[in-house]
Amino acid sequence: MEHHTDKVQAVAWNPSRPHVLLSGSFDHTIVMRDGKMPSHSGYKWSVPADVESLAWDLHSEHSFVASLEDGTVRGFDIRAAVSNPSSESKPAFTLHAHDKAVCNVSYNPAAPNVCINVLFTDTL
Repeated sequence: MEHHTDKVQAVAWNPSRPHVLLSGSFDHTIVMRDGKMPSHSGYKWSVPADVESLAWDLHSEHSFVASLEDGTVRGFDIRAAVSNPSSESKPAFTLHAHDKAVCNVSYNPAAPNVCINVLFTDTL
């Protein structure tokens, strides 16, 4: 896959559609590819900072979140994705979670709409 121009930091398979893969990079982009459509270039989202982590919403096969180095968590709905590279798909929401990089994000498998985000600090 040659969709990023810098290090890929995060990947996430869609648990509802195991042929769909997200990748997030230090080039400030997220790419979604569908293994059932290998000739399709995929969908791309631009974000304002390095991607640290990706997580699919376990209760909605169309939604995922990305945690970024700028301390934000951005949520996306793939139904709003645009395949035209000159267009830009916007996030469904932006959460200003921390002042430092959000290193990981995860959904609760038992409770819809419950997501946790984590950053590195000097204390527990």
